[in-house]
Amino acid sequence: MAFLPYGSTVPTLSPWQMNFNNALSLGPGTNLELTGLEGIDMPAVRSGDAGRARDHGAFAGLDLMGEREVIIKGDLHNLTGTFSEAWQECANATVPGGTIQYPLFLNTATWGTLSTLVRVRKRQMPVEITFTLGNLAKVMFLFAGTDPRWYGPTQQRSVKPPASVGGFTWPLKWNLKWGGGGYTGALSVTNAGNIETRPILTVEGPCTNPSIQNATAPGGPTLTFGLTLLAGETLVIDTDMHTAILYSSGSTAGSARAGLLTAGSKWWTLEPGTSTIQFLGSEGALTVEYASAWII
Repeated sequence: MAFLPYGSTVPTLSPWQMNFNNALSLGPGTNLELTGLEGIDMPAVRSGDAGRARDHGAFAGLDLMGEREVIIKGDLHNLTGTFSEAWQECANATVPGGTIQYPLFLNTATWGTLSTLVRVRKRQMPVEITFTLGNLAKVMFLFAGTDPRWYGPTQQRSVKPPASVGGFTWPLKWNLKWGGGGYTGALSVTNAGNIETRPILTVEGPCTNPSIQNATAPGGPTLTFGLTLLAGETLVIDTDMHTAILYSSGSTAGSARAGLLTAGSKWWTLEPGTSTIQFLGSEGALTVEYASAWII
């Protein structure tokens, strides 16, 4: 998942304050005053252009953004507590290692508090005269994130197919009205950002051949799975990683089911603006988990 799980703790920040993993606060009014901030804007673009052999110019390729690198520079001092405590807090919160990415929060005057997932790649805290006196240290952090987007708060929307039409009640009274067949449920989701975002879709059983359509996108792309979910089973679909994992009731060990996508299925995203998502099926329920996405 590229954005924070629904219900994650988001710190309360003032404009241009930052926070790393709810463990280290940075910016105005904290123990680490910012003196420099780089990399919060658009990351470098990977160009897919290819030079034209024996001719001027190039063939147009696909332009894609690379990973995000954020460089933070600041002055560490002891606005609260002792200088030693501020130093320990900074060191303990920025130990690198592993493949897990952690949230870096940034409050902007325009979009409020946004987040992106990063890892610590570098930390510098040189021992200088002010450091040895115990009242000031020049600090530099390098954070790297695999997703170039900044995200707003994660949201959830759920929908169920309409209830089925019951049988006739006798005696019949004319004129009779005949209902249509099939079941469909629809919901609207809004990406308030300026770049597409990729939701997590969770289907709850019982449900046969679940099908989820982005009715707003060109061509109405649909994800349809040729499988039956029993009561208590869930199918978690990650539209970013293109995975679909089936979980049994009460189990955290899932099994891959992306191979059961039917012919004609197509992965889709939520473009900026409001999209209509349709859940097609006989039973069950669909939950859409998403966050607005920005390149700032």
